[in-house]
Amino acid sequence: MITCHKMYFVQRCRERGYTLDEAMPCVVSKDGDMWTIDETHKAYPRKGLGDFVAAGLESIGITKKRVRKILGGSCGCQRRQIALNKLGRKFGM
Repeated sequence: MITCHKMYFVQRCRERGYTLDEAMPCVVSKDGDMWTIDETHKAYPRKGLGDFVAAGLESIGITKKRVRKILGGSCGCQRRQIALNKLGRKFGM
């Protein structure tokens, strides 16, 4: 079990391509804005395919910040990462 501010849980859901409604079953209790979450529950927003791809690219020096700098603007990396996370969940990854 973990306890965190609601804002951080919402952010984690968004980063990993989950809606808050999809992840709410893992919320055990709420005390105002502090939530207790069962990270072993199947609804917990797990790292997905997009997260693993991003980590792999970062390990060889290809970061979102560097790509934005080279392209001179938004790279769409976050959008692709979320899309890959959703695609991975469809195939059980």
